[in-house]
Amino acid sequence: MYSISQFSKLTRLSPRMLRHYDKIGLLKPQTIDSMNNYRYYSDSQVSTAMEIVKLKKYDFSLEEIKDILTNDDIFLKKMVKEKINLINKSVRAKTDILEEMEMYLKKGIESIKDMNTYSILYGTAQEQYVIKKRASISIHEMDKTIDELYDYALKNNLYTFNTPFTNFLSEDFNEENLNVEFFVPIKVNSASTFDEKNFLAEIRKDDSNIEIHKIPSHTIVSTIHIGSYENIGLAYYAIEKWISESNFNPTGFTYEIYLRSTESLVSEKDFVTQICYEVD
Repeated sequence: MYSISQFSKLTRLSPRMLRHYDKIGLLKPQTIDSMNNYRYYSDSQVSTAMEIVKLKKYDFSLEEIKDILTNDDIFLKKMVKEKINLINKSVRAKTDILEEMEMYLKKGIESIKDMNTYSILYGTAQEQYVIKKRASISIHEMDKTIDELYDYALKNNLYTFNTPFTNFLSEDFNEENLNVEFFVPIKVNSASTFDEKNFLAEIRKDDSNIEIHKIPSHTIVSTIHIGSYENIGLAYYAIEKWISESNFNPTGFTYEIYLRSTESLVSEKDFVTQICYEVD
């Protein structure tokens, strides 16, 4: 048996950390002396401690490590694969940041202070039918929600076309609690004999809050944002500034069309998003 100080030297885990692991149930001592409350650890716990050290190095949280230690090897492999994917995403994001920083150095450090310029367009968005869903979700669940709409289209034999778009309804931006409307355009019969009521009646109803919705033709003011969503606010600012200096009035229907995004398997710096404001 090893005292806590001996076990600390063996495992390179401080006594303070070992006491914390005991408290949260991650690594409890083999026995505690009832007379003096000294903690003692066994030989078999050395390998467990080393596994904890390695998993911390792999960026697992203590709660994740606790789950791993109480599950089998299949669970461990699953967790490691998920962590690899997360680290890869982080590496790609950091690589994009490095490329952007190097670009600023080449252009001159003052270019960091420059505001992006956006060309403002206005025109008419044609009437269209969409699959629509409203949800309160985390920003990390957006791709999953859009996938649900495409699954719904497949189940109901609906032909999707163009790219999805969203309308952010929240007054402020909290990435863990966003109120969003999702839209996926669908193709319908364009003939004059098209019967909207029969078309909608043929769509199977389910318990999800997904519906078929018609968006009427409307006038829009829009711009294109290229790059990550981190500074997409500049595009919104450009449109709102242009509208404030024009004779148009925003109706409140604002949406983002994802011309190139995560499903395109490109880096964030190559994302292309069209921001649209309905005006009258």
